[in-house]
Amino acid sequence: VDETVAIARTNGVMILQLPQFEDVVGKSFSQSVLYTQHLPSTSRGSYESKDATDNTVRLVSYRKLDNFPLVVVVSRLKVKVLAAWRNQTIIISAFSLLISILLGYFLAVFRRQANTLEEQETSLRSQVESRTLELSEKTELLEQAEKIAKIGYWLFNIKTAEITWSEEVYRIH
Repeated sequence: VDETVAIARTNGVMILQLPQFEDVVGKSFSQSVLYTQHLPSTSRGSYESKDATDNTVRLVSYRKLDNFPLVVVVSRLKVKVLAAWRNQTIIISAFSLLISILLGYFLAVFRRQANTLEEQETSLRSQVESRTLELSEKTELLEQAEKIAKIGYWLFNIKTAEITWSEEVYRIH
């Protein structure tokens, strides 16, 4: 039975229990944990109780009525009380795990792309340095050829009407 509701006298005699069990009504429970430990200290409360017959743990709540010599006791299997919480925890945990996996995946993709970009940048820098050195060498060779041949060159920028002469043209003129 998952849930029980009982009404007993303050002296421990059971008046009603739902669902009904044979030989419970009229029986005294004055030596139970409820009457020996809990009711003497407070008129209402909750506690855990382990059933000696099947080792199930129940959450028990009780209240002594103010105007009547009665105690109302409600109990439910702890597994049933926590079932909704447990299901919700499983769903949240699964969702959190999924989010963590996705974040890990996207982080790995991002790192891979960053590494690829870094490698490409290093390669391009190396190519630029190589081409710059090659251009410097060719410029130097061109300048030497101009000196030897005693010829030069000039450039005319149509947009700005600016004329640029080579060093050799300056030397010739």
